[in-house]
Amino acid sequence: MRLYRYWVKETATIPVDGEPLEIHCYGHSNDSIARAKDNALEQAAAVQKKIEENRGPRGAYEVAIREEIIDEIDRHNIISRNRYGALVLNSENVVFVDIDEPRIGFWKRLFGNKNRSKKQQMLVMIEQQASRDAYDGLGIRVYETRAGMRLIITGRKYTAGSDESQKLLRDFNADPLYAVLCSKQQCYRARLTPKPYRMRLKAHRFSYPRTEQEQQAVEQWLETYAQASDRFATCKFVKALGRPSRNAVINYHDNVTKAHESMTLA
Repeated sequence: MRLYRYWVKETATIPVDGEPLEIHCYGHSNDSIARAKDNALEQAAAVQKKIEENRGPRGAYEVAIREEIIDEIDRHNIISRNRYGALVLNSENVVFVDIDEPRIGFWKRLFGNKNRSKKQQMLVMIEQQASRDAYDGLGIRVYETRAGMRLIITGRKYTAGSDESQKLLRDFNADPLYAVLCSKQQCYRARLTPKPYRMRLKAHRFSYPRTEQEQQAVEQWLETYAQASDRFATCKFVKALGRPSRNAVINYHDNVTKAHESMTLA
């Protein structure tokens, strides 16, 4: 999982075509601030090397999740706050799949049941995929979200980014960008608290690490966000498929998302 406890922003100067160029690097570490500073300088040196070798800046780029860690279920399941203030569960060993669109083949599009809503079509697709031999023995919990459906899949280890994991995400029609990020960030992610704009709350863009002044503004906004969130749920539990499963991650997810309460989804 590319999620780190310590972050620092460092400024470095590197030569580009004989001229000094100032760059900013965010260093990270799970050990200490000092190690995070070392990492920032290592990144600056790597940028300079790539420029000198005339290589593209990305290559086999892996995305570190530059978010503040808020809570921890265990070392494989960590909660952070994302760029617009919502809490996110990051997991190495529990698969989360958010589905925004049903998968509809050509003939079903022409002759299928047009009376089904988009979410009903998603549920049919989920049930069909869950019944395949490839997913026999799994526990699949189905939730309704504001935009579609969410799955929590247990019972088998799917390493994020592996071929097996990518196939599972494709089979259940996960967002392609989400599948890419699972690979690059080496974990699965699930938003736990509402999106601010869905509660008609003015957005606040979160950066991390933050200055003391930025932290004061964050704390003020979070008070308003918490009050607004009391009236909304993030997802609603629909049904369980396959092998029944409960664990600390599911319990945490269901509690924070208010999955078993009758509330407007946001």
